[in-house]
Amino acid sequence: AKRRKAEERERLKLELIEQKRLLKEQARAQKAQERHALQLQRDAEKAAAREQKLRMRERMLQEKERARELEREARDAARAAERDAREVERCVADMVRRVEIRLYREARAEEAERVKTEARMERQMRADEKARREEAEAK
Repeated sequence: AKRRKAEERERLKLELIEQKRLLKEQARAQKAQERHALQLQRDAEKAAAREQKLRMRERMLQEKERARELEREARDAARAAERDAREVERCVADMVRRVEIRLYREARAEEAERVKTEARMERQMRADEKARREEAEAK
């Protein structure tokens, strides 16, 4: 039973390590997404700067439209990154909570088993002592 508990703990540790690895991968992906969003925003700012330099009306209108499109993409990408970050945080909290609950339950079960064993040993010691007394009285 102890070995099974130790194996279970080891399995939980490995699960946590794997979950941390997955979270790191998700964080890297999220950072890449945020960098992409920042790049899109920089592109939008460059497009806006070019727009000011160009005086021809048609060219200026085209640049304005492109800047709006890039800003929209940047906002969308930033919203997606925020949404992903919230989802990752929620998943992590759920996983941690589940593992903590499992470990807590295991600790309570182990404690209950220990108390039962101690009580059984105590009763056995009393019974042995009583038997010795009765045996001594019989002699």
